[in-house]
Amino acid sequence: MNIFEPYKPIKDLIINDYILLDLPYHINTGDLLIWQGELSFLRHEVRHKMLGYYNQVTFGFPKLKEDTVILLHGGGNFGDVWRGSQEFRLEVIKKYPNNRIILFPQSVYYSTDELAMSDAEQFAKHQDLTICARDKVSFDYLKHFFANSLLCIPDMAFCIDKSFFKPYIIAQTKNSLFFKRTDHEFREVKVDFIEGEYDTSDWPGTEKRPFFIKFLYLLMIYIRRIRNKGTIGSIIASVLSWFVNIIFMYFVRPRYIKRGVRFISQYRNIYTTRLHGLILSHMLDKNIVIVPNNNGKLENYYYSWLTDCKDIRIVNC
Repeated sequence: MNIFEPYKPIKDLIINDYILLDLPYHINTGDLLIWQGELSFLRHEVRHKMLGYYNQVTFGFPKLKEDTVILLHGGGNFGDVWRGSQEFRLEVIKKYPNNRIILFPQSVYYSTDELAMSDAEQFAKHQDLTICARDKVSFDYLKHFFANSLLCIPDMAFCIDKSFFKPYIIAQTKNSLFFKRTDHEFREVKVDFIEGEYDTSDWPGTEKRPFFIKFLYLLMIYIRRIRNKGTIGSIIASVLSWFVNIIFMYFVRPRYIKRGVRFISQYRNIYTTRLHGLILSHMLDKNIVIVPNNNGKLENYYYSWLTDCKDIRIVNC
């Protein structure tokens, strides 16, 4: 099957040149895999031109032609767990009421329905906005609260052809990995379901940021501070934003995807608490055990798209 077939509803919506916003300028390999999938989809399936790409800091909310389509990066941050991205979306919706806006596939999680209703009220003010959910639970939740056009579409990382990973794969020399996320989505579990010896790790690089990443973060803090400091500040912010965009697109993104593929490929069995640990492991033909987190993200995705995969099971813990 054509890997892009499930994404045709998004393709049909991108009717003009576009910009791509809210990109993951950090070193979480899962978000970078989503970004890579978005780029693959746009390069192979969309005939229109990308006019620019930005994260929350490097996008200065310039004036756009009303026929420019605004694409917002997918992931798992629609709701209140990672509120910064949702606040950014609300600002985009407010400032570009006449541009078509498309949100790439998202997992949705709200701890309170009141906040969902508040967000839905703001989203409903935009008359040409499509939200893509990446699992059926998220889709049903959005359908209950949000009046916008809705689609249920797989995660964008599945737009990456498996051949893309081949140069990065290393020999499978280890048995098992407990892929343990280290942020507040993790739910403590008793690890008595792994047989034999195993390693425990999150994505490589997350435990200690290298100097050049810290430098880029400092640049983004500086950009945020000076952007509205008159004409000179705006010019400096634009130049530095261009630099940061280039570095993350052409250096950070490929570097950390390569590290992630090398990391996963050395193991035979993956016990994962990260969704893109599941997705990348599946694309690399690993034996996979889903270890549930506190928001149902992995199970919801599995039951939406992957139940026919014999190499995946869910552990009860």
